[in-house]
Amino acid sequence: MSDENGLFDAPPTLDIGFTFNHKSPGLTLLFYPHSEDWASEVRVTWYSVPPEYEYRRVGNSGFVQVEVYSGVIIKSGIYTISSTVGQIVENIVGFKHIKIEFLSTNIRHRFIKMAGINYGQGRSFQDNDIDTASILEEIDPTSNEITINTLNFRIKTHNPEFSLVSGIGDDMLMSNQQMTIIGDQKEFGTFFLQFPWKDVYGNGTVIDFQAVDAIGVMDKYDFWGDVYVDMPIDTLIGQLFAICFPTQLIRYVIDPVFAGLRVSGWIPKCKCRQALQYICFVIGAVADDSRRDYVWIYKPDTEISGVVDKRYMGPTIEPTTYYSGVDVISYEYALSDETMEAFKGVLPAGQKPIRFNEPINNLQISSGATILSKSANHAIINVTIPGEITITGNRYIINQTVFSERAEVLAGEVENIKTYDNCTLMSPAYAPERAKSLFAYLKQRTQWTGDIRLEDREVGYKYEIPTIGYPIHGTAEQLDINLRGGRARMRAIGDVADPRNR
Repeated sequence: MSDENGLFDAPPTLDIGFTFNHKSPGLTLLFYPHSEDWASEVRVTWYSVPPEYEYRRVGNSGFVQVEVYSGVIIKSGIYTISSTVGQIVENIVGFKHIKIEFLSTNIRHRFIKMAGINYGQGRSFQDNDIDTASILEEIDPTSNEITINTLNFRIKTHNPEFSLVSGIGDDMLMSNQQMTIIGDQKEFGTFFLQFPWKDVYGNGTVIDFQAVDAIGVMDKYDFWGDVYVDMPIDTLIGQLFAICFPTQLIRYVIDPVFAGLRVSGWIPKCKCRQALQYICFVIGAVADDSRRDYVWIYKPDTEISGVVDKRYMGPTIEPTTYYSGVDVISYEYALSDETMEAFKGVLPAGQKPIRFNEPINNLQISSGATILSKSANHAIINVTIPGEITITGNRYIINQTVFSERAEVLAGEVENIKTYDNCTLMSPAYAPERAKSLFAYLKQRTQWTGDIRLEDREVGYKYEIPTIGYPIHGTAEQLDINLRGGRARMRAIGDVADPRNR
């Protein structure tokens, strides 16, 4: 607790360590807003090589932490803070440790109450800064693909703060920097900045930015995969998010209808987004984060959620591709007794990742190296004696079964079968039901595309769309949103609904 002058005899200290080097254009210290408490003065020190401490016994009172090595200091300074959101503007590159010492409080006799730390400076672009802004939201209700939502916007500023030629812009923004989009007091979700961004006139006053959603970020991270037997989907999805969002910046929520489901099969080495698609395709789920700060894994909507009654002139209505049936290929993996050579080559000393051309199990390695970690798709080995290294293992027997759904071929139509054969996680336990649900969606023959007032419309929901004739009942698969205009171009897939059949 601070004294009658708001000072500390022994300032509370917060030590923050990182496993690799970082850069940041500043720090934002978030204090307790409800009672307007904050640290009025802090000392911040950035280190490239962190200090070292040890604990020493002091009499009978226990142990105290003593600094035995001061580290390599990049920058140290004392900063004044005047609100619960304390901005510290220091462009620091290559730090691996931060020490924050809280020297005083704005109100006497107070404890330090922190809500969080942002590594950077907070910046809000208001309406008069933004020239254009659009979001493209998409879903595939069949989960044959998990789509990426994108954000594009242009800002105008009188200060050349993002000019690359000034040497400032490159340090102000970082790839995958998190952004929250708010329009008409509604949140449109969390996006992550992508490089390169474009300095339109070369002076930093007009900048074009692009960003992707969390699923777009998942497309940047590798997943080694494996052969799975009765793997809980929650465990498997949790592994993907631990790779892409280890600090839990983005969460996932699974619809209770999928609680307890397990999957069996093979996921090859792929991007985390692709692995999530495998899981969703098998269980018949959609993964989407439109208008959210988390990824929602849910069952596609089948009931009408509302009426699109505010539309603009010029919509188009066209038939979708005709399919007379679907084939879904399922896979079963049984470990065989057949031994094969998974890898053979001359390697230098050190750790090496080895990738296999097909799933392998029961790995054995020759002398001179050890296996540190492995899956059916890879092994990370440590070579202690340079030379020829051989890895052997048992290959899998792969059984494929075709599950089909067919309709009577209509007069004047030619049979057209859509085959789903690229999901090696699809097992016979799920394939029959998936064949039915996929064909049910593909049998919808009407696509409506037009401009609407956005209001609360979202992709993934099923709407009634009035026409000059019978209405269309369709699922919104795409919304191309003009944030400044509050309107969107919507694409919906469904069927013409005859009200006489209601």
